[in-house]
Amino acid sequence: MNEPEKNDTPPPAEPIVESVSPAPAAKPAAKEQLKQVADKAAEKASELMAQAAPVVTPLAEQLKVNLKVWAPFLRNPDERSRLVQYKARERQTSGLWSISMPEQCWKTGQKDNIQPKKFLRTIRCFEYPLQLGVGGFGLALFLFFMGVLGLFSDSSTWGGVFIWLGLSLSVVIFTCGALFIKSWTEDVRMIVFTSPEHADELKIPDVAVEDQELYFFAPSSLIADAALAALKDERKQAKGKGGPSVPANVQTSRPVADLPSISLDGDEKPSGQTSKPKGIPITPQPHVREELPPIKLAGDDETEPKP
Repeated sequence: MNEPEKNDTPPPAEPIVESVSPAPAAKPAAKEQLKQVADKAAEKASELMAQAAPVVTPLAEQLKVNLKVWAPFLRNPDERSRLVQYKARERQTSGLWSISMPEQCWKTGQKDNIQPKKFLRTIRCFEYPLQLGVGGFGLALFLFFMGVLGLFSDSSTWGGVFIWLGLSLSVVIFTCGALFIKSWTEDVRMIVFTSPEHADELKIPDVAVEDQELYFFAPSSLIADAALAALKDERKQAKGKGGPSVPANVQTSRPVADLPSISLDGDEKPSGQTSKPKGIPITPQPHVREELPPIKLAGDDETEPKP
């Protein structure tokens, strides 16, 4: 019998179907993450700055004015022309400074149709600010440069660099604390006259106190010149009145006119009578030295021999 022929060709392979699961959502790239973090940090910083602005801005403005008072070379020509200085005995009463400008418009100088505008400002005064500031911040700057030089030195370590920088920061904090401790606040009341047209342009003047003197930066050089002229006349009138012949802190039991006068010979005369100089001036007589007797030594005869 004939055997059936075997078919050696393999059967066609069945296609393999693999189950494909959906790919997970791709994670944001590192750059996107950094951008989100930076945006959040900037937003937080802007919120903090907005909250601190009402406190920091007046302090920065006052510090700028104080620096121009402590270091006069920082003033520009316009500020020098608007500066008026008042002494404490002239304008301070019970810790309150009272400044009143001449009754004329601060910008035009007109004296009709004007109105007063009042300001009240609380300023911080410092004692020995230059000594504390120059000493403290100068030392902090020196320590900071020592730390920066340590970065470029092969022998220094990161620990030493951070020590220098930490000391510098500590000195800055200590100096700021010392300045705050050696400070106090004073109130300044100011009156400036203005016309209705320029009332909106008038801003609160800058003031600072240093060494019992008030530095007043007037709104314009025109009103500053008028204030200086009025202050000069006021000081001339106060100087022309003269002071008492006896200091104010000396207490006497009777008026100065009733005090007795002392003559040249030391006798006390009643009040109202003073020693009058005589017609012939007294010339001082030269001092004549009296001759002393000769000193006798031991062995000399007490009596001279008779002839």
